Amino acid sequence: MPDRLDHETRAWLVRVALSLAFALVAGALAFLLARGAFAVALFVRHQLLLREVAGGLRGGVEGLAGGGLRAARLLMQQIDARDERLSLLIACAAAAVAVVAGYLWLERRSRAPVKS
Repeated sequence: MPDRLDHETRAWLVRVALSLAFALVAGALAFLLARGAFAVALFVRHQLLLREVAGGLRGGVEGLAGGGLRAARLLMQQIDARDERLSLLIACAAAAVAVVAGYLWLERRSRAPVKS
């Protein structure tokens, strides 16, 4: 009986470890995809900043001093930080779903009768 319990415990630990590995991969993939999507959106916003810089350069030193370049740069940094937090939230949600789904799938698979 103890051998069977040890075997069942080991099998359960393997299922938990595999579901955590699934979650890690899903979370990393979700993070990368979210960061990529947010990076594209941030790039579009940076185009507005570049237009403002170009306008300031046309106005000379006085144009740069009067422009809101510092405020625009700070806004871009805030948007990037917000996007990073959202990406992490998306990654955690994807990992949570993956760990539960992976564990349930492995558990159901382990309980299925073996086909000969």
